Amino acid sequence: MGHFYDPKTESLVSKIVGKNGKERNLTIKDARELGYYPSPTTIIGGVTNKDWLATWKLNLAWDVITNGKVSSKEEFLAKIEAEASKGRSLGSDTHSLMEDAAKGKRNAFTPAFERIKEQIITLSGDIVQTITETIVFDHEFRVGGTIDLGFETKDTIWIVDHKTMKKFDVPQDYEKQLCFYARGKAGKGKQVRTAVFAILTDGMKADPNQTLFTEVEWEKWQRWCKLARDLYRENNNL
Repeated sequence: MGHFYDPKTESLVSKIVGKNGKERNLTIKDARELGYYPSPTTIIGGVTNKDWLATWKLNLAWDVITNGKVSSKEEFLAKIEAEASKGRSLGSDTHSLMEDAAKGKRNAFTPAFERIKEQIITLSGDIVQTITETIVFDHEFRVGGTIDLGFETKDTIWIVDHKTMKKFDVPQDYEKQLCFYARGKAGKGKQVRTAVFAILTDGMKADPNQTLFTEVEWEKWQRWCKLARDLYRENNNL
């Protein structure tokens, strides 16, 4: 279904209390009735065919076929799900370590975080504030989302999305996602710039020494984001 945010409480909402008094998962109907905003990934996933994700799943299936013998369809599907679960866990674990590093808790990813800071300082001067896991809203587009990592300098707000990937290749979906986030920070007296910080993976391990900082021109995606937002809302009666 995706992720939705409450613009009144400025929070992510995944569950609500039903008419029977019991907690249940949020539905699109609930989001529509309560005026919740969809997240950037919910909109992008709802209106596009994620070719890069389909390719990843096919590669995963091929790995299962070539690296492990399977005796049935059920075992084959179970192996694919197990590998996919490892991939999701890797991304989540790396995300948590990067967040801890940003908060001053030293770990294996502290040097990677320091490299991001060095890039920001080189491009925009001294950092006056670092922010993590910050919820932002674009009330014009009626979209809400959570920024992984942000930096404020004297004149600039940087939004950095850190991702694990097998090769240094920034899919356009990441750029579109950053456009939605940037719009939530734009118009506050400072220039908004965005970047993807890629962390290379080797098998099921993320290598904090293999990273790439890529600035993204988020402004060029504004028209696409508006059209995607309109299409998603039309398709879901939001």
